[in-house]
Amino acid sequence: MNRLVFLGFVLVAAVMAIDFVAFEEIQNDQSDLIVSFLDSSNELGEAMIKTLETLETEELFNGFRFVAVDKVKGNEDFFATSGFGDAPLVFITTEKDGIDRVEGTDIDVIRSAMEEKRMEVPTDSVVTLTSGEAIENILLSEKPVIIKCFEQWCGHCKHLAPTFAKAGKLAENAIFAEVECSFNDETKAFCDERGVRGFPTVVGYANDQFVRYQGARNVKSLVAFVDELAENIEGLISQEEELKAAEEAEAKAEEARHAEEEALEARWMELMDRIAELEAENKALKEQLEA
Repeated sequence: MNRLVFLGFVLVAAVMAIDFVAFEEIQNDQSDLIVSFLDSSNELGEAMIKTLETLETEELFNGFRFVAVDKVKGNEDFFATSGFGDAPLVFITTEKDGIDRVEGTDIDVIRSAMEEKRMEVPTDSVVTLTSGEAIENILLSEKPVIIKCFEQWCGHCKHLAPTFAKAGKLAENAIFAEVECSFNDETKAFCDERGVRGFPTVVGYANDQFVRYQGARNVKSLVAFVDELAENIEGLISQEEELKAAEEAEAKAEEARHAEEEALEARWMELMDRIAELEAENKALKEQLEA
């Protein structure tokens, strides 16, 4: 065999193929996977396959099996009930961390997500605050402060913890801290003052002002929030106020719709009662006439 041809054969053989599988085959698989849900019959699906083929050859993804759940390859029923659209989705799964959705399908976004996954979780990048005094003291810092409000029972909080710690390690120009809201009366008071209703809730503090974090729960977005917090907290607060106003307007609209429905229902019941009364009167009149 020609030496060049042989080397080419070896190189091609060394490249692992993407596995096209039915969803049921990986549903309970906890191994290291890059999973994409796609439809290869459209351009987005074709582009996704090419992206996966490129990433599969890169050292960053060593040890990960690439899997495609293709709508047109035996997964029609799954796609019909899953609610997934035509646009591809990408997930990274590991036995240690479970399933993480990648915030996009661009090749650099997927690389960035894998780099975050590869990072060691630091143990000293987040300050735990357990008293009102500790909270007050940390807010005296000249650096922006990012505080995660959480509860021990919260699964989403546990999932965010390593990501938050990694962001705290990278964002050297800020302090990352955490508050367990139900730890004591003082931590509860802080969370109540910040209007925390769901967990985890992340808030930023700079220039004597608080603002709630509304971004994606990944390292890159949290680090970017630090920069924006330091440079444009007024803009963030304005966005938060606009969002709050929109939510309040929607709540009022929903309340009005509910009140209108109740009024219509009450009117309907009144009409039904009146019809019943008229039927009873007609029946009594008929009986009198027949007598």
